[in-house]
Amino acid sequence: MADEQDIDMSDPQQSGKKRLFMVIGVVALVSLLSIGGVLFLVLGGEDEPAEEAVPEQEAKRPALYMEIQPAFVVTYKVGMRQRYLQVYVSLMVRDPVLLEALKNNNPALQSALLQMFGEQDFNELKTPEGKDKLRSLALEVVNKVVADNIGEGSVEKVLFTNIVMQ
Repeated sequence: MADEQDIDMSDPQQSGKKRLFMVIGVVALVSLLSIGGVLFLVLGGEDEPAEEAVPEQEAKRPALYMEIQPAFVVTYKVGMRQRYLQVYVSLMVRDPVLLEALKNNNPALQSALLQMFGEQDFNELKTPEGKDKLRSLALEVVNKVVADNIGEGSVEKVLFTNIVMQ
Protein backbone atom coordinates (compact mmCIF):
# COMPACT_ATOMS: atom_id res chain seq x y z
CA MET A 1 0.00 0.00 0.00
CA ALA A 2 2.80 2.37 0.58
CA ASP A 3 3.87 1.77 -2.98
CA GLU A 4 0.42 2.73 -4.26
CA GLN A 5 0.45 5.98 -2.28
CA ASP A 6 3.90 6.91 -3.65
CA ILE A 7 2.70 6.36 -7.22
CA ASP A 8 -0.48 8.36 -6.69
CA MET A 9 1.40 11.25 -5.13
CA SER A 10 4.10 11.39 -7.83
CA ASP A 11 1.59 11.52 -10.71
CA PRO A 12 -0.02 14.84 -9.66
CA GLN A 13 3.38 16.43 -9.24
CA GLN A 14 4.61 15.27 -12.64
CA SER A 15 1.42 16.36 -14.43
CA GLY A 16 1.62 19.76 -12.67
CA LYS A 17 5.21 20.17 -13.82
CA LYS A 18 4.22 19.24 -17.39
CA ARG A 19 1.44 21.80 -17.34
CA LEU A 20 3.79 24.43 -15.96
CA PHE A 21 6.35 23.76 -18.72
CA MET A 22 3.62 23.81 -21.37
CA VAL A 23 2.24 27.14 -20.11
CA ILE A 24 5.73 28.65 -19.93
CA GLY A 25 6.45 27.37 -23.47
CA VAL A 26 3.23 28.83 -24.89
CA VAL A 27 3.85 32.17 -23.16
CA ALA A 28 7.43 32.22 -24.46
CA LEU A 29 6.27 31.39 -28.01
CA VAL A 30 3.59 34.08 -27.99
CA SER A 31 6.11 36.59 -26.60
CA LEU A 32 8.67 35.76 -29.30
CA LEU A 33 6.05 36.04 -32.05
CA SER A 34 4.87 39.40 -30.69
CA ILE A 35 8.40 40.76 -30.48
CA GLY A 36 9.15 39.47 -34.00
CA GLY A 37 6.01 41.09 -35.40
CA VAL A 38 6.78 44.43 -33.78
CA LEU A 39 10.39 44.33 -35.03
CA PHE A 40 9.20 43.46 -38.55
CA LEU A 41 6.77 46.36 -38.61
CA VAL A 42 9.26 48.83 -37.14
CA LEU A 43 12.43 47.78 -38.97
CA GLY A 44 11.19 45.86 -41.99
CA GLY A 45 8.25 48.01 -43.10
CA GLU A 46 9.11 50.57 -45.76
CA ASP A 47 7.72 54.10 -45.71
CA GLU A 48 7.87 54.43 -49.53
CA PRO A 49 4.45 52.90 -50.33
CA ALA A 50 2.75 55.34 -47.97
CA GLU A 51 4.65 58.25 -49.55
CA GLU A 52 3.75 57.07 -53.07
CA ALA A 53 0.07 56.84 -52.19
CA VAL A 54 -0.10 60.54 -51.33
CA PRO A 55 1.26 61.84 -54.69
CA GLU A 56 -1.11 59.55 -56.62
CA GLN A 57 -4.07 61.13 -54.86
CA GLU A 58 -2.68 64.60 -55.51
CA ALA A 59 -1.97 63.78 -59.17
CA LYS A 60 -5.57 62.76 -59.80
CA ARG A 61 -7.17 66.18 -59.85
CA PRO A 62 -10.82 66.71 -60.71
CA ALA A 63 -11.70 66.96 -64.37
CA LEU A 64 -12.20 70.44 -65.82
CA TYR A 65 -14.16 70.98 -69.03
CA MET A 66 -14.09 73.63 -71.71
CA GLU A 67 -16.85 73.76 -74.28
CA ILE A 68 -15.71 75.14 -77.60
CA GLN A 69 -18.31 77.60 -78.88
CA PRO A 70 -19.88 77.81 -81.41
CA ALA A 71 -20.51 74.28 -82.65
CA PHE A 72 -18.60 73.18 -85.74
CA VAL A 73 -20.63 72.99 -88.96
CA VAL A 74 -18.99 71.41 -91.98
CA THR A 75 -20.45 70.81 -95.45
CA TYR A 76 -19.62 67.78 -97.61
CA LYS A 77 -20.43 67.05 -101.23
CA VAL A 78 -21.54 63.41 -101.40
CA GLY A 79 -22.47 62.45 -104.94
CA MET A 80 -24.81 65.13 -106.17
CA ARG A 81 -26.07 66.06 -102.69
CA GLN A 82 -24.88 68.50 -100.10
CA ARG A 83 -24.37 66.94 -96.64
CA TYR A 84 -23.78 68.59 -93.26
CA LEU A 85 -21.96 67.67 -90.09
CA GLN A 86 -22.53 69.61 -86.87
CA VAL A 87 -20.32 68.74 -83.89
CA TYR A 88 -20.37 70.17 -80.37
CA VAL A 89 -16.92 69.71 -78.81
CA SER A 90 -15.75 69.85 -75.20
CA LEU A 91 -12.22 69.38 -73.92
CA MET A 92 -11.31 67.66 -70.65
CA VAL A 93 -8.18 68.65 -68.71
CA ARG A 94 -7.09 68.38 -65.10
CA ASP A 95 -4.82 71.43 -64.89
CA PRO A 96 -6.56 74.79 -64.27
CA VAL A 97 -3.59 76.67 -65.76
CA LEU A 98 -3.89 74.65 -68.97
CA LEU A 99 -7.63 75.31 -69.05
CA GLU A 100 -7.03 79.07 -69.00
CA ALA A 101 -4.36 78.74 -71.68
CA LEU A 102 -6.81 76.78 -73.85
CA LYS A 103 -9.40 79.53 -73.46
CA ASN A 104 -6.81 82.05 -74.61
CA ASN A 105 -5.98 79.88 -77.64
CA ASN A 106 -9.59 79.12 -78.61
CA PRO A 107 -9.29 80.58 -82.15
CA ALA A 108 -6.29 78.33 -82.94
CA LEU A 109 -8.19 75.31 -81.61
CA GLN A 110 -11.28 76.15 -83.66
CA SER A 111 -9.27 76.64 -86.84
CA ALA A 112 -7.36 73.37 -86.51
CA LEU A 113 -10.47 71.36 -85.63
CA LEU A 114 -12.55 72.91 -88.42
CA GLN A 115 -9.88 72.03 -90.98
CA MET A 116 -9.62 68.45 -89.66
CA PHE A 117 -13.43 67.98 -89.70
CA GLY A 118 -13.58 69.23 -93.30
CA GLU A 119 -11.00 66.67 -94.46
CA GLN A 120 -13.04 63.65 -93.35
CA ASP A 121 -15.12 61.28 -95.49
CA PHE A 122 -18.81 61.80 -94.70
CA ASN A 123 -19.76 58.15 -95.37
CA GLU A 124 -17.07 56.93 -93.00
CA LEU A 125 -18.35 59.23 -90.24
CA LYS A 126 -21.73 57.48 -90.28
CA THR A 127 -20.24 54.40 -88.57
CA PRO A 128 -19.39 54.16 -84.86
CA GLU A 129 -15.80 53.35 -85.83
CA GLY A 130 -15.68 56.50 -87.94
CA LYS A 131 -16.86 58.61 -85.00
CA ASP A 132 -14.24 57.00 -82.72
CA LYS A 133 -11.56 57.71 -85.32
CA LEU A 134 -12.78 61.31 -85.58
CA ARG A 135 -12.57 61.70 -81.78
CA SER A 136 -9.00 60.37 -81.68
CA LEU A 137 -7.99 62.60 -84.60
CA ALA A 138 -9.52 65.58 -82.79
CA LEU A 139 -7.48 64.74 -79.68
CA GLU A 140 -4.29 64.62 -81.75
CA VAL A 141 -5.09 67.96 -83.39
CA VAL A 142 -5.90 69.63 -80.07
CA ASN A 143 -2.73 68.32 -78.41
CA LYS A 144 -0.68 69.53 -81.40
CA VAL A 145 -2.16 73.01 -80.95
CA VAL A 146 -1.32 72.78 -77.22
CA ALA A 147 2.26 71.74 -77.99
CA ASP A 148 2.72 74.48 -80.61
CA ASN A 149 1.04 77.37 -78.77
CA ILE A 150 1.14 76.59 -75.05
CA GLY A 151 4.18 74.37 -74.71
CA GLU A 152 3.41 72.04 -71.86
CA GLY A 153 0.47 69.96 -70.75
CA SER A 154 -2.02 68.01 -72.79
CA VAL A 155 -5.75 67.56 -73.17
CA GLU A 156 -6.88 64.26 -71.68
CA LYS A 157 -10.06 63.78 -73.74
CA VAL A 158 -12.01 65.35 -76.55
CA LEU A 159 -15.72 64.84 -76.03
CA PHE A 160 -18.40 65.16 -78.66
CA THR A 161 -21.45 66.30 -76.74
CA ASN A 162 -23.68 66.32 -79.82
CA ILE A 163 -23.24 65.20 -83.43
CA VAL A 164 -25.80 65.91 -86.15
CA MET A 165 -25.36 64.47 -89.64
CA GLN A 166 -27.76 65.05 -92.52
